[in-house]
Amino acid sequence: MAKKQDSADPGATSFQSITETIENLLQRLDDPETNLEDSLRHFEQGIALVRQAQQMLSEAEQKVALLTASADGEPQVAGIDGEDEP
Repeated sequence: MAKKQDSADPGATSFQSITETIENLLQRLDDPETNLEDSLRHFEQGIALVRQAQQMLSEAEQKVALLTASADGEPQVAGIDGEDEP
């Protein structure tokens, strides 16, 4: 079954898909049967995916900061119970 993509960008890869692929690559790297060339290729793919995931997290953090900012642009911090903290 195909993974559900973000409707705003049909070519986008989901964060979940990236983390699953990274986990799969780590399993291959841990396999003693994996030769050096394949290990290097898996490592290179993993690094690229980690960077992509970091970018996605950074963008999400910026969106959250924007959405939770007060009218004057200062970030609002809400407690667990939903009440604003000083």
